[in-house]
Amino acid sequence: FGDINCNAFFLQYPIYQSASEFVSSVAIQNGAQISTIKGYTSSCSGPPDILKSAEIIYQRPTPSVTLIGTTQSGGTGIYSGCIKISLTSGSSGATQTITVRPSGQVSIQ
Repeated sequence: FGDINCNAFFLQYPIYQSASEFVSSVAIQNGAQISTIKGYTSSCSGPPDILKSAEIIYQRPTPSVTLIGTTQSGGTGIYSGCIKISLTSGSSGATQTITVRPSGQVSIQ
């Protein structure tokens, strides 16, 4: 979602409910599921935090994003390295990873 004032993080949880511009939500279908969400505090290497949820906030007019994750224990933090979301196919077990960086770059591997 977009946050034109860059303050949705402080207003309400979950954050998207307080955002002024909710862009879209996509349901995972066909038996696919999220297997892991990992947050990296510096670069996309090293030991990650294992997250139970992540929020990606685009701050217009720039393409940069703020990456926010909630850990398994309930702590919330901003990740300056990247967030990696691994999806697993329900039928074949194939895995693909979506990497989101603070620059706004999204890649699928």
